[in-house]
Amino acid sequence: MKLKVKKQEFEAVHIEEGIYEAKFKGIEQREVETEQGKREVFVWTFEVDTGEETVEIQGMTSTKISTGRNPSKAYNWLSAIMGRKLEPDEEIDTDELVGKECVVIVEDKKVGDLTVSRVTDVKKARPRKTKKSKKASADDEEVEV
Repeated sequence: MKLKVKKQEFEAVHIEEGIYEAKFKGIEQREVETEQGKREVFVWTFEVDTGEETVEIQGMTSTKISTGRNPSKAYNWLSAIMGRKLEPDEEIDTDELVGKECVVIVEDKKVGDLTVSRVTDVKKARPRKTKKSKKASADDEEVEV
């Protein structure tokens, strides 16, 4: 993945706060203005099905991807999307992660006069429930649904 910094218009999305199953849609590096000045961040995009509609929700982390006693948020999010811990010096092509399932925690955030939904944490996808196949043999083979 090649990262390019660009200025993008703000799109306010609001859904109920909560925990949602989601699909990773992508990541891009952006420059944002903070109280401490300009800084580079990763903006993560996830597709969330609320039951009423499918929306894209974003979350933000620093560009630091580090492990150790206090792993960075970006490290934790990547690990959750990949479903495993990452190894030091491992290289990840985030384009290969697009469509991967995960769980996101969505919380409200005030942006000026608006209340918008933001991903504040990402967790590993929940295991799929299995049920017995109607055509299962006597050994009760399970199939993924």
